Amino acid sequence: MMYYIKCVLILLLCTTQLTACFSPIATPDKRKYVIDTTVKARYKSWHRPVSIMVRLPETYPAFSTTQMAYTRAPYEVSYYALNSWVAAPAQMIQPLLVKVLQDSQHYKAILEPPFAGRYDYLLISQILNFKQNFTRTPATFDLGMRLQLVDTSTMRVRATKDIRIQQPMQSDNPEAGVYAANQAVSQALLRAEGFVGRIIR
Repeated sequence: MMYYIKCVLILLLCTTQLTACFSPIATPDKRKYVIDTTVKARYKSWHRPVSIMVRLPETYPAFSTTQMAYTRAPYEVSYYALNSWVAAPAQMIQPLLVKVLQDSQHYKAILEPPFAGRYDYLLISQILNFKQNFTRTPATFDLGMRLQLVDTSTMRVRATKDIRIQQPMQSDNPEAGVYAANQAVSQALLRAEGFVGRIIR
């Protein structure tokens, strides 16, 4: 009798596992997104024989992750479970910042770590805000950055610029937030290029 009960239990267990394997209910796929915007640099007639080191941006802890952040209430930060970035915001934005400065053709060289030689200026940046904001209508993607340009001959800060962008989202979902994020970063890159160009003349 006990042998019969064991056989029935094993059969039921196998049936349950097989049902789970072939269930028509699929687990939602996780999606990863990228900041990869194209910006047309504003070319000028002048050229400066200087080199600029573009450091990897420092990032506010809430946004130094591949998790995609959003807020639905003041002072609150949440993260999507199934949507994320392919890399942390700083790792996506730094190469774009390098490229927009290179494309301007204003400078002798635009450098990035791990370059260990000499350079004339250091561009330090911080990412202070990088999230989808559903506390307003329409929802926005909020980007906040701070830039500092350091003259390495004196190690003094030549200028500081704060960039704050609230880019409207077309709908209240992660995909619309990604599109708005790319638009916001495009604006920030152009402002960064203009900031550096105005100081180094």
